[in-house]
Amino acid sequence: MKAERRCTGVTDKNYKEICEGDILKAAVWSQAELKTFDAVVVCIDGKFRLKALDNSAIYHFCSISQTRSEVIGNIYDNPELL
Repeated sequence: MKAERRCTGVTDKNYKEICEGDILKAAVWSQAELKTFDAVVVCIDGKFRLKALDNSAIYHFCSISQTRSEVIGNIYDNPELL
């Protein structure tokens, strides 16, 4: 049985809602620089975060670029993307 997913209220560049457990081709603003990487949406201490799949960093979800990020799957249906 699939766990209930909490959605962020934010959409990606294709207007698909981004939810906890989604895997993204993410683009975030960090120190005035746009960084792109693959990430999973996680909830830590009640706040959504982007965890880089290479475990290099965890980013605040509010830094996401909605016009450049894209949902490419989720941890439930596409575990091979992890």
